[in-house]
Amino acid sequence: MVNPITVAQQATGIVQSVSNTIGGIGSALGRLSTGSFWDQLKPASYRGIPFNVLASEATIGRKNAVHDYPLRNGAWVEDMGATAPRLHIHGFLIGDDCIAQRQAMIRVMNAGGAGPLVHPSLGNLNQVSLAECTFTERMERGRVIEMDMTFIDGIQRIYPTIGINTPGVVAAAANAASTSAAASFVKTLLGAAQAVASLAQGVVANVEAYVQGVQGVVQNVASLWSAVSTLPGALGRQFRALTNGFASFNTGNPGSTATVQSLEGQTAAAHLQTKAAVQSLQTAAANFAASTLTPYTAAVQALAQAVLAAASTPRDAIDAFAAMAVMPALPYQASGTTAYTVQGAQSDLFRRTAVIALAQASSQYQPSNADDALALRDQVTTLLDLEITTAGNQGNDATYLALRTLRAAVVQDLNTRGALLPGVVTITTPSSLPALALAQRLYRDAKRSDELVAEANPRHPAFMPTTFRGLAA
Repeated sequence: MVNPITVAQQATGIVQSVSNTIGGIGSALGRLSTGSFWDQLKPASYRGIPFNVLASEATIGRKNAVHDYPLRNGAWVEDMGATAPRLHIHGFLIGDDCIAQRQAMIRVMNAGGAGPLVHPSLGNLNQVSLAECTFTERMERGRVIEMDMTFIDGIQRIYPTIGINTPGVVAAAANAASTSAAASFVKTLLGAAQAVASLAQGVVANVEAYVQGVQGVVQNVASLWSAVSTLPGALGRQFRALTNGFASFNTGNPGSTATVQSLEGQTAAAHLQTKAAVQSLQTAAANFAASTLTPYTAAVQALAQAVLAAASTPRDAIDAFAAMAVMPALPYQASGTTAYTVQGAQSDLFRRTAVIALAQASSQYQPSNADDALALRDQVTTLLDLEITTAGNQGNDATYLALRTLRAAVVQDLNTRGALLPGVVTITTPSSLPALALAQRLYRDAKRSDELVAEANPRHPAFMPTTFRGLAA
């Protein structure tokens, strides 16, 4: 006979065992559901329509062109780049409205083109195109519609874009401003045509004072020292390193075949051209009269262009014209309203010619970083603003507008080119490292070690300071 107590104990043991098993499974599922892996998964959707995912496959590869040759074992496999990743997703739509969900999914799939796909583990993919999709309905599963989808992850198609030749815009605006400044000078002095000839001696004296300042500037910018810094190789690098700052590294020309001897000849020729322009201006001043005002203004502007051509680098030209634009006022050579008019018109012409040439030089200069571009922009626009204000106060509308146009062109040019350049940041290292190692670590280019040395100015390139300023990229 079966003992009821024994049966009850056995049943209780079975129930307890089942309870423990269910509890263990629940505990395991709880740990899985709260783990970091599940937290990283994202709700799937295609073009904003959500769906559920059962399984997903991703296929990647390389585009290889296999070249077989007769009488040769093996083949040469040419790598043509990566293939577009293909994603195969087995998902489903569920709910009493699964048919409406399918219709919404079909609408976005038939929209054409690429769209955004949110993959549970791959995240947001913005340029995904649908290759095909199969919808499956099963009677035993009721309100569930399965989907087998194949997507191709592409890239955005890049079309040609129209770019503005900003240096060319600056050059055109500079030519217009030069024409306006010359016309303003001629118009001002034609009003005092009767007395212009009698003031020729004062004009000559003013030109001599101006020429002396220009010649002093040319001696600095058209020097053999500056020219040698443009040489490629170790010699040019050493000369550039003597000028601290990133700007000194803009002057090298890796493809140049120049030598010290050829640069010496070019420097001498530049001085001769400048001297010839000075003599032309002195001759125009000696023949100063109401009928020779146009040749006189042409001689002033030709001297500025000669200085621009004589400068070894655009940076040297910028320094030259920045100095010429703020030269001390010319001393008055005679008294009287007419003398003051001639004197003021000469000073205006000299300054405006210098700032216009400064704008031209800025368009030829390649900034080394975004900060360099902004600093040059501020330097040029500050001097232009002074002349714009002067022209406005004089009621010289044509010159005022021409200089305003030139200023806008300079700002656009340097802003556009500077936006493409890296900024300057503070670089900090835990210990002193050699410049070569730092350049390789920061830029993956050991050849940029000289750039770091020039900016940090260490005691020795093998022992760079732990904190210094350098390019961000």
